[in-house]
Amino acid sequence: MQVLKSGSQAIISLIFARYLGGAVFFGDTPGSHLDNDWRIRILAITCGLGFNFLNCLGVRHGSSINNVLTVVKLAAVALVVSSDQGVLTR
Repeated sequence: MQVLKSGSQAIISLIFARYLGGAVFFGDTPGSHLDNDWRIRILAITCGLGFNFLNCLGVRHGSSINNVLTVVKLAAVALVVSSDQGVLTR
């Protein structure tokens, strides 16, 4: 079971790094794909180490971080919805 958990953490880290790298490094190197970029790989490794660190902290700290990130995600969704209200009513 440990192999599946570490494999899924690696996939989640890589996907997160691709999305974040696309937002951060977009337009940095025109015409290149981010999949082969070394910055994406470093970001994925850092994210994977962060996941492992959160798992080592324990359930209480992990759930607190999860609650904070959920509030951040809901705020981002509210910001997107509120900024689109003027566009949709025109």
